[in-house]
Amino acid sequence: MHKASLDNCKATGSRRHLFLHIAGTFLLSVIITLLFWVVLPANFKQSDNSDYAAFYEPVARNILDGSGIVQNNGSAAIRYPPGYPILLAGIFGLAHVFGLPENLVHSGFILLCMGLSSMFVFLLAQKIWGMRGGWLSALFFMTYPFVLWLTKQLNSEVPFMAAFYASLYIFWLGLKGHKNAWILLLLAGILAGVAMLIRAIAIGAGFLLFGLFLALKKDTPIKPRFLLALVLWLGNFLVVLPWQVWVYGQSGQVVLLGTNGVPSIRDGLTFAVKLKNYRQEIAIPADVANLQNEFVAESASMNSFGEILETLGKHFVKEPMAVIELYLIKAARSWYGTDSGRMEAGILIIQGFYGVLVFLATIGIWRVRNPRTEGLLLFIWGFVFYFWLMTILVLSILRYMTPAIGLFALLIPQLVNIASHRLSLLRSR
Repeated sequence: MHKASLDNCKATGSRRHLFLHIAGTFLLSVIITLLFWVVLPANFKQSDNSDYAAFYEPVARNILDGSGIVQNNGSAAIRYPPGYPILLAGIFGLAHVFGLPENLVHSGFILLCMGLSSMFVFLLAQKIWGMRGGWLSALFFMTYPFVLWLTKQLNSEVPFMAAFYASLYIFWLGLKGHKNAWILLLLAGILAGVAMLIRAIAIGAGFLLFGLFLALKKDTPIKPRFLLALVLWLGNFLVVLPWQVWVYGQSGQVVLLGTNGVPSIRDGLTFAVKLKNYRQEIAIPADVANLQNEFVAESASMNSFGEILETLGKHFVKEPMAVIELYLIKAARSWYGTDSGRMEAGILIIQGFYGVLVFLATIGIWRVRNPRTEGLLLFIWGFVFYFWLMTILVLSILRYMTPAIGLFALLIPQLVNIASHRLSLLRSR
């Protein structure tokens, strides 16, 4: 047999081998999610997302019946970007066509998105660490309790993660010198735009990917590097532009993906004193509680980003320590807080365990200069800090951080490498 034929056979076998691992990752993720749904106590199975009933579902049904992206009162539905309502409209339509219960089709969709998210985590980790590392990262992600918790919620995070992780995987391929880098980067930008249209928290993802590419693509001269980064950003921009143009036509104003930014920031400034019917009291220091009560009294004058910034500046001059303390609390709550204020002590304990693993893995990668992991810490922690800042800006809860925390899965193989190395040293003595 000719050498070329042998090479082709090896390549085909390698692709088949990788495909089996990808399929296995997808299937295992689906199985684990199903098991989580089965063992979850009945009193925890109900979704506590009020936005679903108030916004996402009615908008989706209006899309499905041909009324367009509107609320039940006929006004343009621009509070949130349109991605999740469009996906829901497809789910409802599919259920109607095949005569299936909507909740069954929706559950199938969540399983699909969870499987895809795990698959892209596996693929990205496999590119960095090899097959074993890919499985370790995928297992970390698909068993992370707060990712699984999102799968039972009627939230947009799970489909968001599927698009977001797909974008990051394609970006990494383009970053690491694939021959069709510009096509990959264009696709990465497009997928990042899709993620933005599902969740507005990703509004800066295109700019962050642009900056990361410029910082990490050190083997390429600055001019072609900038042009490739521009291709990525262009793909991102072109996906979001039609929505922005439509919103401007409907509202006459420039809106960044949705109009809920200002209310979310206000909610983040008053969360402990302006209780909703599902929120329990959250203990905060007296000076911070007084500050939040002042924000409640002044909420009528905080109707834009500029007015909020002006109000914050006024209070910072008058009571700087209370403002600083408030934002330190918000920074901490981003890692364990819930919208309802319930179960936070237990969440904090679980997060502490995972935090130790992430810390040790980060230190391990930092100390070991491995060409395969070059740029990995900046890539992961860049997105984690981005999501952290965005979460601090609004209502600071773990749910908003979870998609970024999922990226920590890419660090975990280093812990196994360290343990294996130390074990081999012990055996050699």
